[in-house]
Amino acid sequence: MDKNKIINFLLILLAIILSFSFSACKSTGNFAGADENQTTEESGAEEIFEDTAVENKIFFASNRRGNVDIYIMNIDGTEQFSLTDNPANDRRFNISPDGEKIAFESNRDGNFDIFLMNVDGTGVTNLTNNPAVEGVPSFSPDGSKIAFTSDRDGNNEIYIMNIDGSDVTRITDNPADDSRPVFSPDGTKIVFHSNRDENWEIYLMNIDGTGEVNLTNSFNTDTFPAFSPDGTKIAFHSFRDGNWEIYIMNSDGTGQTRLLNTFTDEQRPAFSPDGSKIAFTSNRDGNDEIYIMNTDGTEQTRITYNLTTDSNPVFLP
Repeated sequence: MDKNKIINFLLILLAIILSFSFSACKSTGNFAGADENQTTEESGAEEIFEDTAVENKIFFASNRRGNVDIYIMNIDGTEQFSLTDNPANDRRFNISPDGEKIAFESNRDGNFDIFLMNVDGTGVTNLTNNPAVEGVPSFSPDGSKIAFTSDRDGNNEIYIMNIDGSDVTRITDNPADDSRPVFSPDGTKIVFHSNRDENWEIYLMNIDGTGEVNLTNSFNTDTFPAFSPDGTKIAFHSFRDGNWEIYIMNSDGTGQTRLLNTFTDEQRPAFSPDGSKIAFTSNRDGNDEIYIMNTDGTEQTRITYNLTTDSNPVFLP
């Protein structure tokens, strides 16, 4: 056979093999660490909000651009859009009950403050503007108040302010660190975690800081509590078994049940609006990605595919 014909034949054969390999990788969702239906746009989130059916969305944080920004996607992981695009870190956020606002912590002004923006990423406003470190905001059920953590008085304590940043009130007073406040659905309680007993545990209190109750009492860390929509359950993550796992308990601390049983880290649970699902962060596939499961731990489904960190999922209310 002519030498040139042999070379041409081999080139054609190589092209066919490469084309087949590319198609196979796309169909399994493993090519370049991304699912074929999962695309990320750096801007253009307004396209999602032009649709009248904007329910069934999940917000999350990702450092895929080198710093942490806030993103939105469908609950199946498709149509990912960034809501913030800032060289600082925008993270640890919460969505207002009416789905119109996002409160988040950011160091874009030099230190971490609480910011407020519209749910499409517009209208960013610094609410705290304090030289201290402020973070992990949570909306009250009526959307009029924001609870948050600040070290403005020397150590991490929990504060409440109006949604415009006015009338800041300290509601915990302990030499230890109190953090990550979350309002109960009826607005009468706040669940939070604290290291006041030498390790991190979960506590419940009235919204004025009275009536503190220790809900967990393990020999290791229990943190990041989240109320179910009906207020009867609290999900949290714990290191009590040697790695981070998701637990659920009754709102009075009874019936603590481990939902997952892996050798990797599963963290930061968040309930769906109807209470049937829990979104969480897991590194079971090598890096932090976002998963969804039923509230009994069954039907775990991975919904992000990225070579960097995707974490802190929050459902659109």
